Amino acid sequence: MKAILLAPLCLLVLLTGCSGSYDSDIEANFTNSCQARGSTATFCKCYLKKTEDKLSQKELMSLEQDMLASQQVPDKIAAIAMDAKANCPR
Repeated sequence: MKAILLAPLCLLVLLTGCSGSYDSDIEANFTNSCQARGSTATFCKCYLKKTEDKLSQKELMSLEQDMLASQQVPDKIAAIAMDAKANCPR
């Protein structure tokens, strides 16, 4: 389940720029990747919103680099994934 929730974040980081809010192409890629792993569109949009609300692109990129280097999910990313799992409609 962790892989399903975290994969869209990884894809999102790869596609984001260095500043500003997430653009529409990134949002589409995030939700499409999330849905491809079996989640509903409603859940994926909620999950994306929670990510955007809590992390700037710069923060997300930094956390992604930390995750790739350590092979550990940073607490902030895990918290967003768990919040989405617990609170987003499926």
